[in-house]
Amino acid sequence: VGTGLTLRFVATTNEGLSQTILASTIVGSMDAGAPVGPDNYGYRALDSADLDYPALAPEYRWHELDTNLGGDGVEIPFITDNAVVLIDLPFDFTYYGATYSGQIRLSENGWISFDTNDEYEFYNWPIPNSHGNHSMVCAFWDNFDPSLEGTGGVFTSYDSDAGTFTIEWSAMRHYRPEIVETQTFQMVLHDPAVHTTTTGDGDILLLYRQVANTDYVRQYATIGLENDSETDGLQLSYANINTPGMAPVGPGLAVLLTTEVPVRVPYVTDSFNAERRINGVALTWTVSDTRPVVGWRVRRLTDDGSEFATEEILSAAAREFIDFNAPAEGSLSYQLEAVHPYDHVNRAALVAVDEAVGVRPVRFALHPVRPNPSSGQADLAFALPQGGPASLRVFDAAGRLVKTLLSGDVAEGPGQTVWNGRNDSGHEVGAGVYFFRLESRGRVETRKLLLVR
Repeated sequence: VGTGLTLRFVATTNEGLSQTILASTIVGSMDAGAPVGPDNYGYRALDSADLDYPALAPEYRWHELDTNLGGDGVEIPFITDNAVVLIDLPFDFTYYGATYSGQIRLSENGWISFDTNDEYEFYNWPIPNSHGNHSMVCAFWDNFDPSLEGTGGVFTSYDSDAGTFTIEWSAMRHYRPEIVETQTFQMVLHDPAVHTTTTGDGDILLLYRQVANTDYVRQYATIGLENDSETDGLQLSYANINTPGMAPVGPGLAVLLTTEVPVRVPYVTDSFNAERRINGVALTWTVSDTRPVVGWRVRRLTDDGSEFATEEILSAAAREFIDFNAPAEGSLSYQLEAVHPYDHVNRAALVAVDEAVGVRPVRFALHPVRPNPSSGQADLAFALPQGGPASLRVFDAAGRLVKTLLSGDVAEGPGQTVWNGRNDSGHEVGAGVYFFRLESRGRVETRKLLLVR
């Protein structure tokens, strides 16, 4: 897993003039499942995709503050566009090593500042940057107009028991009429006295309920934070470009800004086994890790390289896969990959196929129908330990025979066939649940398919 570095370049002339330029770079490879940062001070950003860091990966939990939607917040009035108000900070908050108390600045344009002077910039800029207030935290810095019809407003709420102070920007509308999407998001400050950290700095949580980063007129939105001197910070998104490691900004995303150091705990399976058979290699695995998985991929590793054995991502519930195209000879291993939300992938397990095991007897089997659900065609794979009389039929949910796919002598070993979604008369059948029944020498196996039209 790579890391982000903030580089500081200082250019000085012979006359004593100087200019400081900040630039970011990435060391190593990164994806949405990696944290952003740290900056020079030590702030990092972890989001909903960072499942490999379970101690700090934030959960999305929305508590509604908009009173128009049944929320329990206190509305902060913004009478004019591009206004900034001072609001009370209910607890001392440490930010970049400095402790702030009393009041903070709140903008209807999606940011706060611990600097209470009157500097202001309504257009969003990269961060850190000398434009705008110092010590800014930008949840979604854009140019909103709270006076427009349909705007929800800005609300706050202090929960002393939870040690949190929440600000919600609800259904904020852009000042330009051609940008029609509204934005709803929250910023949650954690009381450092309740939610302690190693450095003493307070954690900040960003939650996005309904956002669409579509302000093509002015560099989209800015998301990030900066220190008081505006020389250090983290930029998570600007000009519709996310910093490597930042998940796409959209509904349901949570982002934690913290100085705590994350510890990587990769997702792994409890077991991953391979068994060579006549018809291929059967792979099975077990899992007890509760982190979310949206599917599985299996990669085949041979002397010639690697390729996916799975043509499509297997379902999250899958615990077995048969590679019918496995080579009969040579070095062979399999890598199981867990696919998580935001397309984050973990290489969860690796297993080598033992050639000494040899060929195992074929088991009587009717394998899961693919694809399932199906809009028409369904592929079926089966295996018979002995050749002889066999049948494979399709029945509807009422038990009525729909289609006979196989009937007669069938050879030993693996076999395949296709159902085209039609009955024995050649007519398309309606959507619904159908059952496939394989029978041979007194053995029966059934599989279910959902047909959609």
